[in-house]
Amino acid sequence: MKHTVKSWIAAILFSLAAIFGLGYAEPARAFTLVELLVIPSEFLVANQLATVAVSNTTAGPNAHDIHLVATAVNDRGTVFKTEGNKANPITISPNQTFHFGIRAPSTGNLSFHTIIELDTANAAVGDVMGWDVNTGQLISIMPGQVTLPAVQDIPAVGLAAGQSALVKVTNVSANNLMPTISLFMENGRLIKTMTPTVAPNQTFTH
Repeated sequence: MKHTVKSWIAAILFSLAAIFGLGYAEPARAFTLVELLVIPSEFLVANQLATVAVSNTTAGPNAHDIHLVATAVNDRGTVFKTEGNKANPITISPNQTFHFGIRAPSTGNLSFHTIIELDTANAAVGDVMGWDVNTGQLISIMPGQVTLPAVQDIPAVGLAAGQSALVKVTNVSANNLMPTISLFMENGRLIKTMTPTVAPNQTFTH
């Protein structure tokens, strides 16, 4: 009888240990807002589709995952779509792009802008692409603007074979300017980085 009681006690203690062991979970990584990427308003007619894209631009020895929370807001200030949240943000690996689509309802037009919260500074670019409702062809690209810290995002340009493009930066201040200019592929891969010195009222062209 004593042996039976000891066996029951041992079984209960083992069961409690198993329950607590299964119930324990490693705390999730805390999301800390470091940079805000605001993508301007896009106007869609009924049934028209837009795609929001955010690319991880980290590369080389400093390449790392970034995390984001995306919020789409209509022109009345109402949030109608989210991707990720603070407890479970979206993860983007280096040189990868996260996409999500937004379609206007069949009953009418939709005007919206997108707010991208990021946990890393200077690590992402984003835009919204509008597609023709009849042909499905790309008809507009609106680049995002980083508000923390100050970064100017130049819209994407598609080049045919043998075609070239110029990047220009004009210094409108009274002091020398030393911008960091980075060129990226559509998939977020870094092509080239430059840090020229631009004198007041002068334009750097590359």
